[in-house]
Amino acid sequence: MVRSTLRRFGNLFVVLAAFLASAYAATCTVTSSSSAVVVPPSTIRCAVLYTSSWGYIGMLQSDGSGASIAANNLKARPAFIEYYRGSDCEPSAYVHADDCVAGSAPAPPAPAKPTATAKPTATMKPTNRPTNPPTTRPPTAAPPTAKPTTTSAPPAKPTTPGAIAGYTGGPPESVLRGMYVWELNACLFNGVAANRYAATCHGATSAANFQDLLLANATRPYNTYAPYNRLFVEVSMDVVRNQPNLLREFIGKATAAGVKIELLAGDAQWVTSTGATNTPIQMCKDIAAFNKATTNAAQKLAGIHLDIEPHVLDGWRSNNGAGKDNYNDLYQNNLIAIFRACKSAANAAGLTVAWDTGSDYYHYVTDLWSALLADPFVDYVNIMNYYDDKAEFVNGRDGVGGINKILASLNGKVPAVFAAETIMPPYCPPEDSFWQEGTLPLENMLGEVGREFASSRGFLGVATHHYGSYILLPARGAQ
Repeated sequence: MVRSTLRRFGNLFVVLAAFLASAYAATCTVTSSSSAVVVPPSTIRCAVLYTSSWGYIGMLQSDGSGASIAANNLKARPAFIEYYRGSDCEPSAYVHADDCVAGSAPAPPAPAKPTATAKPTATMKPTNRPTNPPTTRPPTAAPPTAKPTTTSAPPAKPTTPGAIAGYTGGPPESVLRGMYVWELNACLFNGVAANRYAATCHGATSAANFQDLLLANATRPYNTYAPYNRLFVEVSMDVVRNQPNLLREFIGKATAAGVKIELLAGDAQWVTSTGATNTPIQMCKDIAAFNKATTNAAQKLAGIHLDIEPHVLDGWRSNNGAGKDNYNDLYQNNLIAIFRACKSAANAAGLTVAWDTGSDYYHYVTDLWSALLADPFVDYVNIMNYYDDKAEFVNGRDGVGGINKILASLNGKVPAVFAAETIMPPYCPPEDSFWQEGTLPLENMLGEVGREFASSRGFLGVATHHYGSYILLPARGAQ
C-alpha cells in the first residue's frame, strides 16, 4: 500500500496503479507445492517477489515468455510481486504490482525477522546505495504490523500531529535530522516528459508537484513522525551550471518549509588518480559559484555532501606507500586532496562540506583518520552507522563502530552525524537495515538517540538512508 506519506498525491497514484493492475492482474501464484510461478506479460522484463511481510524472495529477469522463481519457504503464503519494463528492475521502468494468488495449502505464520547466517566482516564492506533499488510498493497490499519496541527512554511529546501508539517522539529541534535523496534529479528538475511524470515520479504530475511531495514527506513523515530538517539531494551538475533557477526555486521552497538542502554527489573513482580528482574539485568550485551568484540567502545551498567510498574499489586493500595502515595510500591521499580543495572553495561561499564514511574507518583506516583529526578536511562526517537496533547503533558490533566509540575517536575535533539504513534486501544485509523492523522502531531509535546524545561533544545529529526506501517501509515493521 502507498503509505500516508504519499497522501497528498496518493489518489492519482492509486488510480493509475489500479488501471495497470486491471490489465495485468493475477499473474503470480504461490502454490501448495512451495514454488512461486511468475508469468509476466510480454512487455515485462524484470520482476521482484516479496513475502507478505516484505521479505525479499528473488528477482527475475525475463524475456517475456514466462519463468519461475523458486520460493521453497512459502508453501502457499500470500506474496507480492512488482513488475518492471526494464531488464534491471530500475525504478523508472516500474509498471505495477500484484498480490499473488495463494494455493490451497495452509499458510504458516508470518516469518520472523531474517537472520544472517554469518556476520559480515567489519573491514570495509561496501555501504553505498544500490544501483537500482525498487521505489514503489504494491498499492494493493496492507502493511504488516508489529508491536512497537519498548525502550527505557522517557517519552517525549511528538513534534508532528497524528502520532501513533508507541511513538516516543523525535530528537530535539536543534539536532540535525537528515535524509538522503538519491537518483531523483529528473523528477525534481523537469527532466521527465509531462506525460510520464505520474508513471515515473511516484504519482506526481510535474516537477513542482514532486518537489511538494518530497518536502511534505520530509516535514510530515507518514503524517506521524518528527520532521526532517536537512535533505542531502543528488543534483546533476547540468542543473547547477545551466539551469540554476530551477535549483534556486526548489531551495526556496525547502527553506520556507524549514529544510536546508545539501547537494549530494559521490563516486569512488574520483580517488583513483590525480586526474580523476579534478572532477569533484571543479564541481565544488561550480557549486560555490552557484551560491555566490545570488544574494537571496533563502535560495542558497547549505552544503556539499560527498559520498566517496574508496573501500568499494578493488585496489583498496593495498598499502602502496609510506602509510601505516593496510589501505591504499594513493586513494587516501587523493581523497584528502579532494576534500581540502572542496572545503576551501565551499567555505568561502558559505557552504559546509560533509563526508560519508564507514563506521569502521576510525578503527582500521588510521592514516586517513589521523589526518582528519590533525587538520580537519571536512566540516563534519556522516557515519554510515548501519545497524538495525539501538544497542548496536550506539555501541557497534564485534567491538567496532557505534556512536560512543566514534565520538570518542573524534574527540570533538570534527562533528558527526550518524545515519541509519532502510534499504531492502538484497541491497543490504538484513542486520544492517531497518527494512524488516519498519518505521516505528526506526523513528523511535532516531528520536531516542537524538535526545540522549544532543549535548554530547561532537554529536551533530542523525540521518536516514534513503528517501526511496524510507517511504516504502512497513508502517510498524514485520513480525
